[in-house]
Amino acid sequence: MIYLTYISNASDTTVSKPVFIRRLVAGVILINLFVVSIICYSLYEYRVQQLKLAEITTQNLSLVLEQNIGNSIAKLDLILLTAKDENEKHLADGSIGQQQMNSFLSKQLSRLLELDGLRMADAHGVIAYGVDVRSAPRIFIGDREYFKKHRESADAGLII
Repeated sequence: MIYLTYISNASDTTVSKPVFIRRLVAGVILINLFVVSIICYSLYEYRVQQLKLAEITTQNLSLVLEQNIGNSIAKLDLILLTAKDENEKHLADGSIGQQQMNSFLSKQLSRLLELDGLRMADAHGVIAYGVDVRSAPRIFIGDREYFKKHRESADAGLII
């Protein structure tokens, strides 16, 4: 019969103090690396989320601004078309009274608070009617690009 015996050496199971400290330090470093990696990943995900939120907010703001500006331009176009119709009505009668046209333009200006002024020029490009327009000195706008485009095409519409 064969007997197996295990002889344990006490010196084999004990760990020396420097080895234990090295293993403890390595364990602490590994745990710290794990915690730091989780924090870095969380910060990265937070950044991605905030960038998406900023993009959505920017898109929404640009849509609101687009609608606001579009509505203002539509109102302005309507006021200008009304002023054009009023001018054509006076031209058909044969005369345009400066006081009457200035009063009309002033009333139209009060309906659109975004405007600083509303003036009307004659066919030569001299501003003849509008709020605070006096008979002298007259301002010439016939050399400006928008005036040239309107002179070339009567159906040009609103030019900005």
